[in-house]
Amino acid sequence: MNVLLRRPGRFLLAYWTITLAMAVALLVPRPGTSLTTRTITLLTGQMVTLDKSGMPQPANGLIESSSSSGDAYAIPAKLLRAVGTFYDPKLFDVSYLESRGFGDDQTHTMPVLISFKNRAAALTAFSRQTVEGIHITHVFEYLPVASGYVSKNGPYVLESAAVLNGSGVPVTGSANVDATPSGSGAANADGITGLYLDDKVTVSPEQPAPLLDSALPIIGADVARAHGLTGKGVRISVIDTGIDESHPDLKGRVVSQKNFSSDNDTVDHFGHGTHVASIAAGTGAASDGKYGGVAPLAQLINAKALSSRGSGTDSGIMQAMEWSADQGAKVINMSLGGGPTDGTDPMSRAVNAISEKKGVLFVIAAGNSGPRVKVSTPAAADQSLAVGAIDKERDLAAFSSRGPRLKDMALKPDIVAPGVRITAARANYGSGSPYATYSGTSMATPMVAGSAALVWQLHPTWTALQVKGAMISAASPIGLQCAVSAFDQGSGVVDLARLVNQSVMVAPGSLSFGTLTGGNGKLTAQIVNLKKDAISLTFNVIACPSSSAADELVNVSPAKLTVPGADSKQATVSVSGFKRSGTYFGSVQILADGKLVAQAPYGFVIK
Repeated sequence: MNVLLRRPGRFLLAYWTITLAMAVALLVPRPGTSLTTRTITLLTGQMVTLDKSGMPQPANGLIESSSSSGDAYAIPAKLLRAVGTFYDPKLFDVSYLESRGFGDDQTHTMPVLISFKNRAAALTAFSRQTVEGIHITHVFEYLPVASGYVSKNGPYVLESAAVLNGSGVPVTGSANVDATPSGSGAANADGITGLYLDDKVTVSPEQPAPLLDSALPIIGADVARAHGLTGKGVRISVIDTGIDESHPDLKGRVVSQKNFSSDNDTVDHFGHGTHVASIAAGTGAASDGKYGGVAPLAQLINAKALSSRGSGTDSGIMQAMEWSADQGAKVINMSLGGGPTDGTDPMSRAVNAISEKKGVLFVIAAGNSGPRVKVSTPAAADQSLAVGAIDKERDLAAFSSRGPRLKDMALKPDIVAPGVRITAARANYGSGSPYATYSGTSMATPMVAGSAALVWQLHPTWTALQVKGAMISAASPIGLQCAVSAFDQGSGVVDLARLVNQSVMVAPGSLSFGTLTGGNGKLTAQIVNLKKDAISLTFNVIACPSSSAADELVNVSPAKLTVPGADSKQATVSVSGFKRSGTYFGSVQILADGKLVAQAPYGFVIK
């Protein structure tokens, strides 16, 4: 999976539209302009020759094709049905592989992520060191995935074994190279259920603009500060390019650090991680507090997964995720991401597994590829709090990635925050300005991560899902009613002013129906009373676009609900009668004494 820092710059349009999550994205020039031919050896051993235009030349046993994005594929004929299920299509996207530095003149190995049916199978494979031609180098702690590589000098992945499950039955799957790999569910004799490219992580170049101080009131951070909330005692991990802990705004803030990149240190030579960390938890010391972060007394964990060149690997990031959770992080900020997925890719699965086992809230940039169906991994994960960006006029940023989620049309992103022209700490600034100003969901994400730390300080016994649900429930929609889709903004802008006095929240937060076949569906919402006294509630449904058909309904049952103090009750939200194809969204508003106390965005797609 290609992972990119969410800062403006370039993006590569490949099998999945690879995204950046910052300001304006530009296409990377397509490979193939060289006057000489090049070769790429596939993990199955076939050597593919690219012509001067970057297209694969015909070869026995290989099927050459192209995707809707224009990328060139060379797929062994016998594997065709398994590409998109067992095999990550990027392993055979030769134009993409060359552009990412996996050509034969660039590397002698093909790095991979290997998904197993269980962790025991992964550990067994690791003990053998080489399985199916794959050298196993690391087994992840919280999900059955390992990292490794295939040498271009052999041995290679054994096609017959890799495509067959333990019973010798072919792994079935779509031959459509535009499908997102989600794992076939079938395992071969070694317990392998899927192979993915362990892609390179790249970053985008800096694009200074000219304010953190003006952004904080937009999310109500000034109100939270007046209530004494500073994030004290809460640990935020920043998985990024490192943190310049010598910066006055971050001095003494880092309590744990480790390097997962190709560098030999945890220093931020690139600058992105320092900027992100200071938005979440900087003190503003170099500006007399003007550019202080959202949670200035939170503790920071520096999980450096991207090098001084702004590059790294999916597996390195996944190791940083596990380590951060083991270091006691309550919030993990990931201002990075790859192309859009359906949330079943290895990194998204890692988010879900670590969240469930360690109680960590992952706050992740949604992406920077704009509309539509572009929310990237690992923000696409079910358990993530996926963040989009607005400007300081509370308008959705043009670059902010919109949903629905790829394939299943689930509701993502979850929330938005200011991400345009945000001033925060500059790494290694020397005699220059101690601050820099950037735009992107890279900047919006630590706004939300810092806000989550404040919520956890206010409610230290809460679970990650409670913090996530509360933040979604208290958010404030942007724009006029129905003007901005829930698939674009989630629940709206994080609202700390409402959170500090919140009386009601909805679990799990958003009501994501996905694709409704037949136009009918039901979801159960848990309505939680955060106060000591019982509260009587009513519901108001905002439906967008407004329906002209009498039988098209979004209903909440029961219509009235009394929830005892510090307790919860269930309500059923049902969709019925929708026959016309289209994307529908809205909000279930929860009122007490006629006043809005919480909301839950909903969305569904009729095909």
